[in-house]
Amino acid sequence: MMFRRLRLAMLAAACATPLCAADLAFVVGNENYDRIDDLRRGDDVVDAARGLGRQGVEVISRRDAGHEETLAALAQFVQQASEADKLLVVLSGHFLSSATDTYLLPVETDLPSLTRLPSRALPVSTVLAVLGEAPGRSVLVLATEPMQRDFGRYLQAGVDDPALPQGVTLIRATPRAAERVVRDVLAEPGRSLQRGVEAIDGARISGFLSDRYAFVEAGRAASPIALEAEAWDEARRTDTVRGYERFLDRYPRGMNAVEARLRINELLASPGRLAELEERALGLTREERQQVQRDLVLLGFDTRGIDGIFGPGTRGAIRAWQSAGGLEATGYLDAAQVNELGRDAVARSRELDRQAEERRVRQERDDRAFWRETGDRGTEDGYRRYLDRYPDGAFSDIARDRLASTERRRATPADLAAWRLASNTGTADAFERYIDRFPEGAFVRAARDALGDLDVERERSAEREAALAAERALGLNPLTARLVEQRLDALGLNPGTVDGAFDESTRRAIRRYQDARELPGTGFLTQPTVVQLLADSVRQLIER
Repeated sequence: MMFRRLRLAMLAAACATPLCAADLAFVVGNENYDRIDDLRRGDDVVDAARGLGRQGVEVISRRDAGHEETLAALAQFVQQASEADKLLVVLSGHFLSSATDTYLLPVETDLPSLTRLPSRALPVSTVLAVLGEAPGRSVLVLATEPMQRDFGRYLQAGVDDPALPQGVTLIRATPRAAERVVRDVLAEPGRSLQRGVEAIDGARISGFLSDRYAFVEAGRAASPIALEAEAWDEARRTDTVRGYERFLDRYPRGMNAVEARLRINELLASPGRLAELEERALGLTREERQQVQRDLVLLGFDTRGIDGIFGPGTRGAIRAWQSAGGLEATGYLDAAQVNELGRDAVARSRELDRQAEERRVRQERDDRAFWRETGDRGTEDGYRRYLDRYPDGAFSDIARDRLASTERRRATPADLAAWRLASNTGTADAFERYIDRFPEGAFVRAARDALGDLDVERERSAEREAALAAERALGLNPLTARLVEQRLDALGLNPGTVDGAFDESTRRAIRRYQDARELPGTGFLTQPTVVQLLADSVRQLIER
């Protein structure tokens, strides 16, 4: 208790000078997102802002901040802004823009819609309203990188040029460039803001401009005690091994050094913490993370998506795989486990190929045997019996062609014309009119079959729509679609033209593949179907 009072007294003495809180900065650096792509170097601005603290600027900073944490820090900034001389806001992370505003996304964002976005993200207009109260002495830095995602009709990823209040300076930059702007320009005493930003690749400045304006005036410095206190507060806010190690790098014998080392030991001793650090040290790329997800799905562990983002679904799948293998279920992977997972997936892929080939040979043998029993007889009844059992069979096209030819040969011209009209129209009324007009016609059975197919189609329409929606949700690009068709073609499943467009031939080939793999035979791609179908192809592309 006495030590705490002494520390507070020293802080009070340090802040008794006009340098304390003369200028104020609000800095948010979001890098590690839960459900969307991480932003590489997104939190570098938080580290760079320490230089501002060394120059006497009071910095309110947050790293990888959630929505509530961001709003709380903003409220603190707003409360102190009226007493500050100069104001700086640095927002680094992913942004979404609508027709009226731009929003900084918190790290727990769940891809909000336009109607939910204002209540789940930080509007830039709110920040500008505060900065507008200090014309000629306020700066806004917005840092981000392009994000390849579809957020619907009314939202787009990135930052639109906001409507700046009079006297506000805007700097737009990549995260790497923003870190340099904060460290080398904003925190550099006497450095011209305009000239400094213009010299940095990836950064541009607009709004209020003056080549003589420097955010930190020449000759300013802050109390060492205040700087260490600020660094310690930042370490406690992040409460990570990395944060405390940064503090110790600067203050290895500081007043909080012992406490920092104790907290590092506590964090390292916590369940799963070492595993998390080991996985982070691997530095897995987006493609490598997607391969991990494909391997898990291939082994029967649902990751709820193959997007390269290790969210709750992937963590749960990793834990399940680890438990199944007798490993500690941390939900994080080390190098040996990544390799083991890959080996398991390769072995499973080969096993599935072997089983599928055995099943294909057996099905083809049964298919041919039934064709000899039915279709080879050359009768309508034989063709129909074959098609009833094997609608996608090896001889289904032959059976349909011969059946149609047989029907045409015994049809009168009027009968044939009526049937062509009915089949081209393709409605239940059209087929029923044909049956009423030609009750003994050559195509009556075909018409009744068509009516039955329409009934089945109506019953299955909802299922087909759901299957199609699930296929579209996979987000397959044209290259992947062609890879699917090439793989189907290589397996001898006759998907039609390899052009990335899934026609009826492709759907039938997909159904044949799914039947051979004992997957639901919808004819539409699912995550397990794609993973199994492209297991070898995708792995080869990544390893090149």
